Amino acid sequence: RQNCNAIIETETDKLIAGGLSTVIPSDVKILGIESFAQRNISSITIPGNVEVISDYAFYDCLELTSVTISEGVDSIGECAFFFDEKLASVTIPSTVTKIGSNAFSLYNDLKEFTCLADVPPVCGMYAFGYNQQECTLKVPENSISAYQTADVWKNFGLIEKIGGTTGVASVDLDNLSVQVNDG
Repeated sequence: RQNCNAIIETETDKLIAGGLSTVIPSDVKILGIESFAQRNISSITIPGNVEVISDYAFYDCLELTSVTISEGVDSIGECAFFFDEKLASVTIPSTVTKIGSNAFSLYNDLKEFTCLADVPPVCGMYAFGYNQQECTLKVPENSISAYQTADVWKNFGLIEKIGGTTGVASVDLDNLSVQVNDG
């Protein structure tokens, strides 16, 4: 289908097995269980037509460093990116409402998550791994308090607003002026 280099179940628009050079077609709605598991891929873009990333979809992709999840994805299954040890940052689109247990867990280099959803998605246990306390979570400014109290999300070491920092940006000692960023 669309020269995508994948096996697709036509009746359900489910991608069952992808390979190193797979480009996810525009009519695929589901990435099936283990559809890319244990592949030697380094990056993947999941287009907005995909609604579900199933359990173990990208399990044990040891070279995976970059994942782009587009607006439109609704759920990320259990262990979807489990054991992807080189994955360093992830942006979760505003359309995601559910993230399964251990979705981004175990032996990874994750240091930063960005979640664009105003309402924190429902998460299973250890959705973000055991090093969650060492990660920074960036969320919409008006949603910070919701994430600080939401199960699983509240365990991030630092929760801050998307798109900026606060604090002193520059100091001009010659003219005795201080410029302060408010975000």
